[in-house]
Amino acid sequence: MKMPESLIGEKDRLFFEKHVVGHETSFLKFWVDGAIQYYANGQDMDIPMSLQEQMGRELFDTESAVDEFVDEKLEVFRDAKVSVKDLYRQFELMFPGQVDVVTFDLNRFGTELKKRIEARASSGWGVVKKRNGCAGGVKGMVWVNLALKTRRKL
Repeated sequence: MKMPESLIGEKDRLFFEKHVVGHETSFLKFWVDGAIQYYANGQDMDIPMSLQEQMGRELFDTESAVDEFVDEKLEVFRDAKVSVKDLYRQFELMFPGQVDVVTFDLNRFGTELKKRIEARASSGWGVVKKRNGCAGGVKGMVWVNLALKTRRKL
């Protein structure tokens, strides 16, 4: 049997009406047989590692992750500059193996980051601006008045 390319399919809001109604007995039998097989196998499913990794990336909530990144890693710091590329690298390091760099690339990260920063404008983040420039020897888009939090000595 051919293995699927993805374990997560497109959401079909009419699935029940299309596939279950009129076939309730067969549908229930499918689930019961599957549960019997699952428990007979010691609650173990044979899912290829590549699909497990893909499933994790597909389920990764990028919006919440960017929110968490801003909360935990960034701070308003006057006259500081940090490149979007450096921020993206730090974001990938914060969530190792979870960021799907194909679907959530540097540009999409920059867009999400901008939304999160603009949402915090009323709490002192209004001075943070995105500009073309250079930060840390990296040319490109930079955030002005923004810095990565550093560990403070107690």
